[in-house]
Amino acid sequence: MLALGFSQVATASQFMIVWLESGPVINYDLGEEPVITYNDGMLTITTSVSQISYGLEEVLKYTFSDQSTGIVSPEEMIKVKFLRNMVIFYGLSRNTSIQVFAVNGMKVMDNRVTDDVTTISLEELPMGVYIVKADCGTYKIMRQ
Repeated sequence: MLALGFSQVATASQFMIVWLESGPVINYDLGEEPVITYNDGMLTITTSVSQISYGLEEVLKYTFSDQSTGIVSPEEMIKVKFLRNMVIFYGLSRNTSIQVFAVNGMKVMDNRVTDDVTTISLEELPMGVYIVKADCGTYKIMRQ
């Protein structure tokens, strides 16, 4: 019954909005038909091109809406987009750290935000699963 409720809400909505404890608000376009699951204390959003996981302790709430949030100013709005072997962050604060870890915990990349749009390319890394960590959340990415 819970899955059916999500289905009805999601079809009338255009966005899933995740509100994080640390302040960022992230919009997900439901046109990508995400699958939302809970497992081992994680909220996971899976689309055809990516899988994003948040620790439940990081999530203040999530909502469904027919419009993106108008409550948060554009400066506070953070969007994350996944395109092939790249992660694109929009709206992170300058000098924010974005770290990439291999599944064994080894840090393989450490970047600082210098612009309104920051692209992290995984092209130079071997194929595999990586964890990308930024102020707006932690994301599990598969490099193909």
